[in-house]
Amino acid sequence: MSMTQEVLIDILLDYLMKIFECSREDLIGDQYKQIFIEKKFADNKRSFDILSMGNTLIVKATPERLKYVKSKIKDEDRDAVFSMPFIRGQYLHYIPKIKYLTEFSISDDYTYELVEAENINALLEKEGYPNALIYDRNSVRKTELAVVVKIYGETVGIASGCKVGDKIWQIGVDIKSNHRNRGLASFIVSKLTNELLSRGQLPVYDVISSNLNSQRVAQKVGYQVAWITDWKCSFEQ
Repeated sequence: MSMTQEVLIDILLDYLMKIFECSREDLIGDQYKQIFIEKKFADNKRSFDILSMGNTLIVKATPERLKYVKSKIKDEDRDAVFSMPFIRGQYLHYIPKIKYLTEFSISDDYTYELVEAENINALLEKEGYPNALIYDRNSVRKTELAVVVKIYGETVGIASGCKVGDKIWQIGVDIKSNHRNRGLASFIVSKLTNELLSRGQLPVYDVISSNLNSQRVAQKVGYQVAWITDWKCSFEQ
């Protein structure tokens, strides 16, 4: 499959339609509207998720939270909704813009390697990469692919991906503090991005809106924001 921008968008829409139980038109509608979807309890847990992609605002929540949110955001525009006190931060979700993807070079002192799933366990022994590696071996989600950058054999940075949906990979990156500002993050994120695209997969780069440095990496590599969700929520009930 040739990974055109249209193919990437189709993969993304299929994923979001499944997660939010909505239609394609709901996600990319031309007119601003609010859509409310009731979510069933899972293990008696309350839940709330909010998404905006096109001009639509989609809320999916368990019944009592859905009722509460409806009462608070009725007639409010998108900016006002995302400023509500029960929304604790905004999560930006970036996907590659094919025509903007950029290749990078790094100092000859550094080397890099691609690490496949069967060799990930060795990486999990390395501490200090919480944004790149899923250390919890009992987690449903697993680190399954990584690009590692080294200097004189010592690992100093990791960009990795875990599969979160059909053809959807969430990627993260960490660079040791004494090796930052040398272009390493952009380099390994770019390598990982191109590797996933070559396999017919869509990499997604997620970052909280206040993390400007991480956003700069995404933008430098050639990513653009595709949709926004809440980072965390806070309800009394």
